Amino acid sequence: MHYENQSTLFIRMLTEAYEAHLSRRASELSHQHKASAVRFQNRQISTLNEFLRGMDLLDTDHLTAPDPQTNGPDDRDQQTGLRMQPG
Repeated sequence: MHYENQSTLFIRMLTEAYEAHLSRRASELSHQHKASAVRFQNRQISTLNEFLRGMDLLDTDHLTAPDPQTNGPDDRDQQTGLRMQPG
């Protein structure tokens, strides 16, 4: 009888230790997940800020209608980069 109680006690302690391990592991994973989510949000925010800085650099004068004396906004030759003559 005493031997059975020791076996039961051992199994109960083993089960409690296993449950504590699972609880700690779940806590660690949730911390890792939270840290991963925060890193992802920070990357999103920095990317959006870079995009906004790039948009601020755009000059709205370039968005107006092209001069009829030129070929339009893409009046440079693709290979040489020189302006092409109209017509």
